[in-house]
Amino acid sequence: PSLPAYHGGYDVLVVKSDTNGTITWEKLLGGTGDDFGDNILPVPGGGYIAIGYTNSNDGDISGNHGSYDAWLFRLDDAGTLLWQKCLGGSLYDEGREIIVSPEGSYAVMGFTNSNDGDISGNHGSFDYWWAAVSTNGTITARKCFGGSDYDNAYDLEMTPDGKYFAFGVSYSRDG
Repeated sequence: PSLPAYHGGYDVLVVKSDTNGTITWEKLLGGTGDDFGDNILPVPGGGYIAIGYTNSNDGDISGNHGSYDAWLFRLDDAGTLLWQKCLGGSLYDEGREIIVSPEGSYAVMGFTNSNDGDISGNHGSFDYWWAAVSTNGTITARKCFGGSDYDNAYDLEMTPDGKYFAFGVSYSRDG
């Protein structure tokens, strides 16, 4: 299959293949800025949810709050973009990990140095940033974790009892 048109900068390439590596479909998503994909998961009932980050505000992307935002997007089984949402504030926000909860909502983890828009409670410099998101992309809860120095989350996992576990790096000695 042929790829859709290139948008500019870096675009997100999503490829679905069978167990032999034969490509089922490919999608190129993004805008004229730089767009990155970090994690994609299947969702109950079909399709996929993905998280990354972007500084675009055109093409497949709208609602950027400024600089880079975490970029959450939902695809159907054929890779068609169903919806997308920029999550963040006016500074640098990056989405790294996504979890699909047993009830089908999402939790995202990344890092941020914003303290406006979708972000509140930043402790200084960069913080871990966690958000619970409904199946249509609405933020239902959010929290910054960290101290006054650089803190960066890399992974998010769910425990068997439904709690979240995150890890990354921290240069903070407070918070």
